[in-house]
Amino acid sequence: MLRALSRSVFRSMSSEASTYKKYSDVVGIVPDVEAPQKLIAVYQETLKACEQLPSDYLYRKNVEQMTKHRLQIVSETSSISEMEEKIGLGEIEEVLIFAHDELNLLNNVREWKAWEE
Repeated sequence: MLRALSRSVFRSMSSEASTYKKYSDVVGIVPDVEAPQKLIAVYQETLKACEQLPSDYLYRKNVEQMTKHRLQIVSETSSISEMEEKIGLGEIEEVLIFAHDELNLLNNVREWKAWEE
């Protein structure tokens, strides 16, 4: 009975979730099939946060350019392995961590008003 239930649950999983990696190559990082959707949300939040910095501030320009480029890759690519290859920063879960870190730094820069001397 347990085997039959396990088989039916496995069959009901989406094709991507059922073929998604079970383990990450990085210790401590858990595979996340929803990482692309989460990345899109973080990238959109990052772009909104950039708007709060002066438009001529070089850090803002660089973060906006990088974020728009990566957002385009994630939005237009259906394969997670292809996203990882195009972005070139490791596994998609690592890229999500980096995106959160960048957003946190951006918020700190805004708070510190680092563009003022």
